[in-house]
Amino acid sequence: MKVLQINTFGNMSTGKIACDITKTLIEKGYDGSVAFARNSIQKNIPYYKIGNKYDVYFHVLMARITDRVGFYSKNATIKLLKYIDEEKPDIIHFHNLHGYYINIELLINYIRQNEIPVVYTLHDCWSFTGHCCNFEFIKCYKWKKQCINCPQLKEYPKVYFDNSKNNYEKKKNLFTSIPMTVVTPSIWLKNYVKESFLRNQKVITIRNGIDLNVFKPTYGTWVLENNLKNKKIILSVAGTWTKKK
Repeated sequence: MKVLQINTFGNMSTGKIACDITKTLIEKGYDGSVAFARNSIQKNIPYYKIGNKYDVYFHVLMARITDRVGFYSKNATIKLLKYIDEEKPDIIHFHNLHGYYINIELLINYIRQNEIPVVYTLHDCWSFTGHCCNFEFIKCYKWKKQCINCPQLKEYPKVYFDNSKNNYEKKKNLFTSIPMTVVTPSIWLKNYVKESFLRNQKVITIRNGIDLNVFKPTYGTWVLENNLKNKKIILSVAGTWTKKK
């Protein structure tokens, strides 16, 4: 069995998950590789680099003007599809498809024509909204029926004009045109997916794994240094610390 994973990053954020899955596949005797656009890749991971920084810059520019994230990078995507033709993976595993690097229309149409099984791991909500990656902060649930007049144009992916209605319809048509197994890392996200236009796809929850040799109960010196002995400690960590986080 050969599995190709597609993601924005190679070795950070969701890219680490893609690399860890590929390493496990190889350890189990299967064949795996990662197609990514930005950042580097872990050592000894078979990979394909999607496009270059100029492809990303152009995608960012056009997306800012038109609010059409995921509908540029045509040349980079055509080259990726040629690579897929050569590799002939048995399964294609999507991670983040946003991030200014791939044309989802070309990708989905190719997969439908070639009848390649797809797993789509959702790390956010972009796949079933007309624009945003997360709506919980502002309690916007238009995506359950039809996105329009998006209130989060200044949030990632930041744009100047609203195209959320057309994006929603395009994504709905594309992501429901092929059978997929949709994987969510939490029940919280699974419940939202079941209310979206992805509801008729197979949806399962597989929680993100952690290294228990690293993440385990400890009693570091910083507890004593900060006078926290015998106190309850709640530690929150995020890449960027915003009001939303």
